[in-house]
Amino acid sequence: MNRESTYLTHWQFALSMNEPDWNTARTVTVPHTWNIEEGTEEVWDTGWYRCVLPKQSLKNQRIFAYFRGVYHDATVFLNGVEVGKHSRSGYMPFTVELANAWDPSCENILVVRINNRFAPDMLPYKRSFDWANDGGLIRPVEL
Repeated sequence: MNRESTYLTHWQFALSMNEPDWNTARTVTVPHTWNIEEGTEEVWDTGWYRCVLPKQSLKNQRIFAYFRGVYHDATVFLNGVEVGKHSRSGYMPFTVELANAWDPSCENILVVRINNRFAPDMLPYKRSFDWANDGGLIRPVEL
């Protein structure tokens, strides 16, 4: 079995409760957290990341996105179809299979919605700790 891996380093990013207008999003390099940027240090809300994946055929192949760390709740979409979730565990890696939503006839759009709001069922509990609650794709992403 032949395995190939590509790091997805360049993403579009926006802070928004709803899916943003990607024409106004800015390009960031992953790993990335919005809480180290000026003006967003205290933003505990929803961030969106978008990556355009190259057109390619997947005959008899499976394809995965491997997230090494997303802080802390993530919902992953491919071409508008929800393909996975990972919650309450910002430092643990997870994998999402993409083959079922992959379109070999065009570029594919991978979108990750992340929220880093304080939660009563995980650390940091509300704002009771001196703990970095930095939202974002905080570790590399591989395809």
